Amino acid sequence: MIQFDAADGKKANAYMIKASSPTNKYVFVIHEWWGLNDYIKQNADKLYADLGGKVNIIALDLYDGKVTSNRDSAAAYMGAASATRIASILNGAFTFAGNKAEIVSMGWCFGGGWA
Repeated sequence: MIQFDAADGKKANAYMIKASSPTNKYVFVIHEWWGLNDYIKQNADKLYADLGGKVNIIALDLYDGKVTSNRDSAAAYMGAASATRIASILNGAFTFAGNKAEIVSMGWCFGGGWA
């Protein structure tokens, strides 16, 4: 897990797997409505392996640490998610990657819309 500065000046969290050699290639992975849970981290690990370790993988946490396996809580988290905060996290991730970064994004469900 890493922390980086979001565009609103607050900290943001992500699960990051660095490429085996320095590169400006990134995949931003965005979680579904449950939050940044083990399933998303495992998929980030698989994606890293599938890409031969040649790409930086960053699974972003758009819920600021909230994770659940309960449908009602997931719906509440998604409903309470602030578009302004999410945009700030995404913009902070772009800044973290750098202005020479080549970025691809992917997501599931809630995260698919933001990707």
